[in-house]
Amino acid sequence: MTALPLSGVRVLDLSQVYAGPTCSRILCDLGAEVIKVEGLRRIDITRNFVIYDNKTEGDYWNRAHYFLFRNAGKRSLTLDFQEPRAVELLKRLVPHADVVVESFTPRVLAQHGLDYASLRELRPDLIMVSLSGYGQTGPWRDYTAYGMGLEPASGISSFTGYRGGDPLRTGISFTDPYSGIVGAGAVLAALHYRRRTGKGQYIDLSEQEAAMPVGGYALMDYVLNGREPERIGNRSPWFAPQGCYPCRGDDSWLVLTIHDDAEWAAFCGAAGHPEWAEDERFANVLGRHRHHD
Repeated sequence: MTALPLSGVRVLDLSQVYAGPTCSRILCDLGAEVIKVEGLRRIDITRNFVIYDNKTEGDYWNRAHYFLFRNAGKRSLTLDFQEPRAVELLKRLVPHADVVVESFTPRVLAQHGLDYASLRELRPDLIMVSLSGYGQTGPWRDYTAYGMGLEPASGISSFTGYRGGDPLRTGISFTDPYSGIVGAGAVLAALHYRRRTGKGQYIDLSEQEAAMPVGGYALMDYVLNGREPERIGNRSPWFAPQGCYPCRGDDSWLVLTIHDDAEWAAFCGAAGHPEWAEDERFANVLGRHRHHD
């Protein structure tokens, strides 16, 4: 059996909810041994989310789908950081870990002597990633943050919504999984750096900042052209036609994206109207944009 890329790498996962667990789940899928650390008085709140058939008998906290999806494959350890002995036990684990993932507000771990400067004394080449809402420095550093608030804070909500309507959230707390993916990528880069140099890294990941490149095209359009992004619902700035269209019947819908002229021609044929492909109004994507309605 071929070894996975991160076989032999051990991760202490102190994170909760969505962003941090997504980061460590990716590392786990790549072969790392991930140990999820929770306190019994402060368990991961997603252990209460989406329980199959709402069956809460037995150990339902181990059967919540939301939790399982983000933590599958990990080992579990319970330590209450309010107990000095628990902190000492965690410190005994650090020399045997390659990576620490955490998602507390910046003040929390420092209160318990578990910040990067302290843990680095236990393992000099340690890699640690902190996924916080607004980073470890700056005026907003101590604000507790979740994806539902970070979407508008990162600007994503300003161009999410229907034409002429108000800003909307995406519905999935998009900044959380996105930040988890960015965090996992940063850890992989840090592991590569450590392999080359023998040095660890501290990764200060602001989820607000990590999500901003999603709207990079809108930021650049404003900087270069002075245009603010327009909310366009399910349509695309690049492809046409695109949308979610009602069909005959009760609650029947078609989600459609046409990327290029070849797909347009294929669609026209499948729809039984090959002549549409010859209509000069729809001959290219610019024309299809102009005549989208």
